[in-house]
Amino acid sequence: MKDKSLRDKLNKLIEDPVTGAIKKGKNSVLTDLRYRLENIEKIHKRIKTDVAPSEKPSFTHLSRFEPVSAPVTEYRLDIQSLASVGQRIEGEGEGFVLWENCFALDHSHGELLLNSIKRVPPRSFAAFSNIFLQKEFNPESALFIDTETTGLAGGTGTLAFMIGLGFFDQNSFKVRQYFMRDYGEEAAALNSITKFASKFEYIISFNGKGFDIPLLQARMILNRIKFDFSSFSHIDLLYPARMIFKHRLEDCRLSSMERFVIRFFREDDVSSEEIPHLYFRYLRSKNPALMDKVFYHNAMDIVSLAVLATRIAELLDKDTANFEFGEDIFGVGHFYYSTGNYKNAEFFFRKSFENPLPYKLRHKLLTELSIILKRTGRIDEAAEIWHGMIEGQKGFAIFPYIELAKFHEHHKRSYLSAVEIVNNAVNKMQEARSEIGASNYSEFQKELLHRLKRLERKTKTLSW
Repeated sequence: MKDKSLRDKLNKLIEDPVTGAIKKGKNSVLTDLRYRLENIEKIHKRIKTDVAPSEKPSFTHLSRFEPVSAPVTEYRLDIQSLASVGQRIEGEGEGFVLWENCFALDHSHGELLLNSIKRVPPRSFAAFSNIFLQKEFNPESALFIDTETTGLAGGTGTLAFMIGLGFFDQNSFKVRQYFMRDYGEEAAALNSITKFASKFEYIISFNGKGFDIPLLQARMILNRIKFDFSSFSHIDLLYPARMIFKHRLEDCRLSSMERFVIRFFREDDVSSEEIPHLYFRYLRSKNPALMDKVFYHNAMDIVSLAVLATRIAELLDKDTANFEFGEDIFGVGHFYYSTGNYKNAEFFFRKSFENPLPYKLRHKLLTELSIILKRTGRIDEAAEIWHGMIEGQKGFAIFPYIELAKFHEHHKRSYLSAVEIVNNAVNKMQEARSEIGASNYSEFQKELLHRLKRLERKTKTLSW
């Protein structure tokens, strides 16, 4: 009624009462006000009628600052009817909903089948962490976890509104998705997750140590739920993935692992950055169609975790490793080198020589291999590598000069040879000064001059 009386007042001000024509001089501000009022009424009618509930609605006509209290459409569809949602699991608790997708073990996800994990020797998983050295790894004891949240930055105010848990049983791989239709369902869902997760020994994630698990632990504390995720043996695939694949990939996100490592390509997926926005829209509209791609995204993340774990475990095993790229062979060697397993690191480093590598990567390989040889008492072999690195060097790297000088000084007791090597390093460094940079040049110069002075003192002592 207020809208109608307001419009009548505007009409009275701008229209002639007899002819209905707009009064002279009144067609600027007042007519604009009437036009705006008519538009507001049209939008209000569209909100009331909305679109057909069976269709996915478009909210492009609404302001991005639409209030939460806007009228809500009653949709005939529910989440159960979405294509990406599995079977609803009853009896797991009240106050939340749980769905489960079941994948056959011969399901192909990229280049691998899900049951491939059961054919990988248990010793291959031992490389992930020393936790597996005590007993054989059983895939059915592992819980694969991934969350969808209201923000990607984490923090106390971030909610994990969908928690996906994947696990193997004897006949299939299952993905459980705990979905919170509103904030009030969080405590019930978390309580159910703690009971279910307690059946497993290991957690496998991708950046779970840095994001998912700290977030879930914080939400448990806020909801006064006693549960300690540190009681699980946690394998975060992000760390081995980075060490192995960063040498040929631009980034090591899970999406990159899918495309370039396991060769799985998603269809009609939603990006991680869009998911929080979709959930907030769902909370306002209760339109289940907004969550369809989110369910699919989360389920594919979980399945990809299982396949990626299999692929990495295969590469880490000397007997099952089948490489396409020399950079990945070096990456496996680098992974073993970083974890202190020098025997396996040397095996893969030497295998890397069979493949062409970029100069910088080959230099890094020779550096780490020579350190292994030095630490395992094969100093003469290490010296040969340092010699070769100096002869084939492009630009300037101080490492082989310093190590070869130490070798002649401490092992050969040939101080004059050590002095000659350091002098050669000084000359090469001066030639490459523009490439080295001011800070590195100053640091290298200080180290070389310090070593040269000490060697000169030793040569003078010998001359006496």
